[in-house]
Amino acid sequence: MKRFTAFLLILTILLPGLVMGAPGDIDKKIITSLSHLTGITWDGQHYWVADRKTDKFYEVDPATGTTTDSIVSPGYFPSGLAWDGKLIWNTDPESKKYTLQIRKAEKQS
Repeated sequence: MKRFTAFLLILTILLPGLVMGAPGDIDKKIITSLSHLTGITWDGQHYWVADRKTDKFYEVDPATGTTTDSIVSPGYFPSGLAWDGKLIWNTDPESKKYTLQIRKAEKQS
């Protein structure tokens, strides 16, 4: 019984590490033409990235890495993106908070 218990304990400790990736493992690499990225978030369908050089947010297709849409940033240094299920949140270096409601009517190219 002690051997079986020890076996289960060892299995419980080792199995998750064998099945899951380790921190820092890369599952997929996406090449994009954007070069000054300062934030990234996932909305369930696309990546949204902030680009400091253009002061815009870009919607990126995860399969191809192509930019499918863009929105002008309300601040001068878009960064720190997060998605809460309805809104994309971003912050600027002065800790001002901005929110963006993502709707097709508001999107600009």
